[in-house]
Amino acid sequence: MSDKQLLKNYALSTCLATFYKGSEVYEDAIAAMQGYRDYSDLPLEVFFDVSKLVDSRDLNGYRSKKGDIIELGYCIDFAESESIDLLYQRALASE
Repeated sequence: MSDKQLLKNYALSTCLATFYKGSEVYEDAIAAMQGYRDYSDLPLEVFFDVSKLVDSRDLNGYRSKKGDIIELGYCIDFAESESIDLLYQRALASE
């Protein structure tokens, strides 16, 4: 897997761990985060920046017709977002 894909997968796992605390999904997401980070050659700082981005989330566009928040949809989009791409580009520039 490329470092870019590892970072995107890390972002998805981080987001899932954030929204699904106290569940089996949380435990799996934490394990996945560690694996993606360990296999990547990117600097550790980029992974810390992913956590900061998740903490500044905006879920306004992620509501069902009933008004429920759709965290999974947000997490998928977050992992594929321009913000994650920019983190990756900055990490490459700092190497």
